[in-house]
Amino acid sequence: MPRDVATAVPDRASWALAYIKQGGSDFEIYRLLSSIPGVPICHLLHYLQMAGEKVAKAYRFRDTDTDEDRLTTEHVAFSRFMQSYLGSPEIKQRYAGKDELLRETVKVARKLAREIEKLAPAVDREISPANAEYPGSDDGRVARAVRVHVSQPHAADRARR
Repeated sequence: MPRDVATAVPDRASWALAYIKQGGSDFEIYRLLSSIPGVPICHLLHYLQMAGEKVAKAYRFRDTDTDEDRLTTEHVAFSRFMQSYLGSPEIKQRYAGKDELLRETVKVARKLAREIEKLAPAVDREISPANAEYPGSDDGRVARAVRVHVSQPHAADRARR
């Protein structure tokens, strides 16, 4: 598979750019699959999870001093990204004077970010064995990835199941 390969030792900005490009590509595949009737939701959720994770890693490479090895190997980047983003000056300005709406938005966004993050096989395997990528076991039965769902899926996603 062809890749864009850098010749120099990558710095944090190079890592961030690579992750944002890959995350954008994953999101485009999510959008493409979303437009095809009958595509099992596990495929949509898989690409959504991967896009969110990579965009989050791009942000964290660019705007934090988190260890590079940790950023390239962990699968819990999205909820940490959302936590930082929801406390950003941009969000504070956008919700100025709308404290209750901001609290509700933060609550919903954090829950959704965690649900998306848990779609990765390496996250919460003991508590939430079903994921969007592989079959797993659930209450002593094999759980197919095709049947994976989030707690409160969007109405369009419910229609696909």
